[in-house]
Amino acid sequence: MEAALWVATAAGSGILGNAAYDAVKAAFRKYSRSRGGKAGSRTAADAGQRPAYSADQLTLIAQLAVQARCGELSIAVPRVTDLRRTDMELGESGVVIYLDSARVHATVVVPADGFDSARDISVTLYTPGDGLEDNVS
Repeated sequence: MEAALWVATAAGSGILGNAAYDAVKAAFRKYSRSRGGKAGSRTAADAGQRPAYSADQLTLIAQLAVQARCGELSIAVPRVTDLRRTDMELGESGVVIYLDSARVHATVVVPADGFDSARDISVTLYTPGDGLEDNVS
């Protein structure tokens, strides 16, 4: 019971959010290295190609970005498995991923030409009932 209370308190205070943000950064670096370059390298864009992220990889990136932003704002951090992708489309500035959970709805834009850090990813959060909206570009 104490462990569950600690996890809830940690989520509320942003500790898990910070850990999720660190995980996003590490995932970007690891994935980029496996593709032979630095995250956000412009080689794919220079060649007129989009980075080769699968829909599942983009969804995971979006889910981790939402977790990190919730932690920064001291909003209850949803589990990755609770953030369901409801839609995905290619917008002018990148791939737009829509995520829903019981506590938060999110719109995440992953730049089409790559990114250097998690800060390049735009996260807009909507929490039902309290009118909270936050946008990070």
